[in-house]
Amino acid sequence: MATLGGELRELAALLAIGDSRARKLADGIAHRLGEIGQDDIASQLKKLISQYDFKGAMGKLKEVAQTLGIAL
Repeated sequence: MATLGGELRELAALLAIGDSRARKLADGIAHRLGEIGQDDIASQLKKLISQYDFKGAMGKLKEVAQTLGIAL
């Protein structure tokens, strides 16, 4: 879970600056989230990022981080 936490924090940093590299990182994170039963949020997160809705994606990221007890 520590590695996932680091990846979520990295994604948050990319989203905060509107960096398109967030899309590639989100793919790996979505797969890992799916493995721990967070398929719905993972799918929503990827969709928002693919639409360049980084603000909306940040909201979903905060939601999943809170659910998993990970500080961003």
